[in-house]
Amino acid sequence: MLSAWWTDSQFLSAAGEPAVLPLRGARRSFTRLCERYSGEKRSAPILDELLRVGAVRRLPAGRLQARSRSCARVQWDPAGVEAVGEQLRGQCTTLLENLHHPGRSRFARQVVNAQFDPSHAPIVIREIERSLEARTTALEKSLNDPAHAARAARPAMRLGLGVYVIEEALSQDGASEANESPGPSAAKRRAGRKPARVREK
Repeated sequence: MLSAWWTDSQFLSAAGEPAVLPLRGARRSFTRLCERYSGEKRSAPILDELLRVGAVRRLPAGRLQARSRSCARVQWDPAGVEAVGEQLRGQCTTLLENLHHPGRSRFARQVVNAQFDPSHAPIVIREIERSLEARTTALEKSLNDPAHAARAARPAMRLGLGVYVIEEALSQDGASEANESPGPSAAKRRAGRKPARVREK
């Protein structure tokens, strides 16, 4: 349901961002979003959970703003850290396996444009999410088909995939801003940089 709030044009603003929604309304409201994508007529329990995990924020006059594309916990609490660790475990396991066994590597691919215009990001991200949402939903059903479940007294394995959208701001020199700490040492480095010389013709 949250994914639809970020991708369905009916629930987007003119800028392509999730629209701020009233709780109730006939056409564009949080209740209408819930009815269409969750199948639930009662939106209150869904809203309570989304507010609890910080995926949605309540604004003045009762309006609602989306803050996250998923209901995964975003707080720095034990559950949130555990969820991040679980995803990193999957990534690291695959990459390390490929280093050790390059002849029979597991599928791993990254597609990145390091010169992407940020003004185009909302539209392209929305297209990516729509495509991946449909595909991962189908794969999830296949992976969890009861016919694939390990039988009693037989060993089981963990099989799945992880899909991530990469968004990273770059500085003017092309370096990642995320790699530079905002602490005092970084400030000293920035202050110590010499301005570029300009040759006069």
